[in-house]
Amino acid sequence: MKNTHLSNKTIFSLFFFTFLILFTSCKEKKKVETEETVKIELNKRSVEAFAVYIENALALNNPEPFNDAFDKAYIRKQISDNSIVYSALDTDFGQAFFESNFRQGDKALDVINRGGDFRFVKYYEKDGEHHIIIRIYRDHSIKIDDYIVDTVDGKLKIKDGFSYTASTTLTNQIRCNMLYDVMNRTNPIGPTRYFEEARDLLAERKGTEALKMLETNRSMLTEYPLYTQYYLQSLMQINPKTYLAKLTEMDGATLDHRSVLLSKFLYYVNTGSVAEAQQIATELIEYTGDDPIYLFMFGLANFYDGDYVTALYCHENALTGMRIVWDIWYNYLECYDQLDDEENFNTILEMGKELYGLSDDELKEISKEVRNKS
Repeated sequence: MKNTHLSNKTIFSLFFFTFLILFTSCKEKKKVETEETVKIELNKRSVEAFAVYIENALALNNPEPFNDAFDKAYIRKQISDNSIVYSALDTDFGQAFFESNFRQGDKALDVINRGGDFRFVKYYEKDGEHHIIIRIYRDHSIKIDDYIVDTVDGKLKIKDGFSYTASTTLTNQIRCNMLYDVMNRTNPIGPTRYFEEARDLLAERKGTEALKMLETNRSMLTEYPLYTQYYLQSLMQINPKTYLAKLTEMDGATLDHRSVLLSKFLYYVNTGSVAEAQQIATELIEYTGDDPIYLFMFGLANFYDGDYVTALYCHENALTGMRIVWDIWYNYLECYDQLDDEENFNTILEMGKELYGLSDDELKEISKEVRNKS
């Protein structure tokens, strides 16, 4: 009897474990099939949805989707070709410098909260890569980034891109940012100190001194995209015509054509050069896609040219495709003030309460500020 009992128990155990193995296998298979089912495909529809999700999240005061949108592992590998950066990545301060490059959502939200604007403008595919154009507007200036989106572990991520402002790739910008931060920390009296000096001189409107200092130390500084930016700012302070000529000279040589177009556009807008601004905007749109911000900027060019009616017309049309931002609201006031249109001036001024929560006293100060400019 004893032997029979043991035999039955053994048979039961075998049956139980066989069932467990089969159950586990089926569960694993189901899990794999589920993961494969929800895997995101890389195509126009998914990439556009990815960009819209980032834009909508920022509109809802949530920066995290944009902060988390980058393929950090890929970028880290790319920038590790620089020995200084590679060594720094193993340190706490180096890792902190690296991570700081990916708080783009925080930066974009700060711009929005300060009266600026963020917009996904265009998707396109080129050479098998999927691109999204992101535009940020603030203080009569535009920042444009062309990001390349790919899949990483079943998720969409930005792996590289191109900055119209810095005229360099995303990975190179991060590499140079890292190099700058590391060198500034480990060797504060080294080459990076010249950038600090250039920034201070430009802030004091000492463009001639800044340019001389940059040109003297050119060989040590040209690997940083910041060099070109400060160099051009110096020229702008000294002689705007020289600035434009230099932009043309650098086009296709040391500056990407897209970056030259953006720089020229901003120059023409802020100097009231209406025809030139319109021409450059038409060229830019071929790369970036149409964007209502161009209408607003064209309105600014007309405002600076003294054509306030056309400026208002441009603003009104821009607002059919974007929300009102501080500068549009403020420029409305400036236009109506120049036209001596008291009724519309007061109507727009009163909108400041609903748009920005401004008090009566604050509106009085703004009204006084605008009228004093006339």
